[in-house]
Amino acid sequence: MSTSSAHARTHGYNVPGDAETARRKPHAPRTEAPRDHSSVRAGAPTTLGGDLARTWLGWQCGMIAGVIRATLYPTSIGGPDSTPLSVWPGPGDGMPLLESAAREALEKHAAITLGQQTYGPAGGRRCDLIAIPVLSDGTAVAVVSVMISPRSEPQQHAVAQLVQWGSLWLEQLLGGQADARREADAFALRLFGAVLEHRSAHVAALEIANRLAEYFGCARVGVGIRRGSRCRLLALSHQARFDPRTRLVRLIEAAMDEVLDQDTLLTIPVPSSHAALPIHRAQRELAALQGEDAAVCGLPLHDESGGIGAITLERQAGRPFDDGELEKLRQIVALLGPLLALKLDEERPLRGRLARAAGGLLGSLVGPARLRLKL
Repeated sequence: MSTSSAHARTHGYNVPGDAETARRKPHAPRTEAPRDHSSVRAGAPTTLGGDLARTWLGWQCGMIAGVIRATLYPTSIGGPDSTPLSVWPGPGDGMPLLESAAREALEKHAAITLGQQTYGPAGGRRCDLIAIPVLSDGTAVAVVSVMISPRSEPQQHAVAQLVQWGSLWLEQLLGGQADARREADAFALRLFGAVLEHRSAHVAALEIANRLAEYFGCARVGVGIRRGSRCRLLALSHQARFDPRTRLVRLIEAAMDEVLDQDTLLTIPVPSSHAALPIHRAQRELAALQGEDAAVCGLPLHDESGGIGAITLERQAGRPFDDGELEKLRQIVALLGPLLALKLDEERPLRGRLARAAGGLLGSLVGPARLRLKL
């Protein structure tokens, strides 16, 4: 493998919501996940046949900006048969790089990232490579290898995370898991792709609020961003504009502050499975707006520097958030934080981005809680 200033990283199988999730290059085209496969049935094992391999790989590449070429190999790539199950958009320059990365990922049983690889005529082109094994019941059944245009290390991390999300969804198809689980993961991937389309942080936040409200059946969803020591509402579902002086906005922001201060998911009513009893005062006040027995859920948004905001979801009476919904929200919001942080960074002047980067470095040295006290 020919490289120039190459760097390789090996990652474990990060599930969605891993704390190492980072950011990726924006403006991926919106591509809906495939909704039907004749060979896929809930509760029945599925093989990685040609149609499923081609459909999944094409959909996965549509979710990522700047894909040059991608391959899906069987695990027999380590033997005499190295024929890929699918190649997107088709065979061409860089195939040896893709195969080599796939072999390495299988050997290490881990996701790998290789930066600044050279390929093409006289090695005159550069790319980054990401290769990730696809598991079924804990066993590797295939490996996906993606060649992308060169980008920063945080963007490489984010692309790798999106490919891992897609691999998990494919794993569920292969395992014949329930339709609801597959559909939920497909929703998450569609959401991430839609968010990454938008240049504006406000529009991206509104996309998040609208889609979460629709999918989880909420009367209202708010997305807020930390400004100094307080959280400020950035977007409210199905409202292009709102008056920040209203009591409603103040209550939502107070609920977001409560979530950020405790740095944990808070929900009303409190599920019986939750042993700890954190403070829910602001959550209860917000729930009262929806009427008696209404439900509210608040989750913190994080990037690598710590808490950057919060999301609140409100439902009317008689529809509490169950444990399955709360877990899915945790997974989705864990990835939304870094994506939204990328949008905010793009809107900051250079001086602001440098200051934020310096603050992130200092926070990593002394810890976010101590950093707040020192500053």
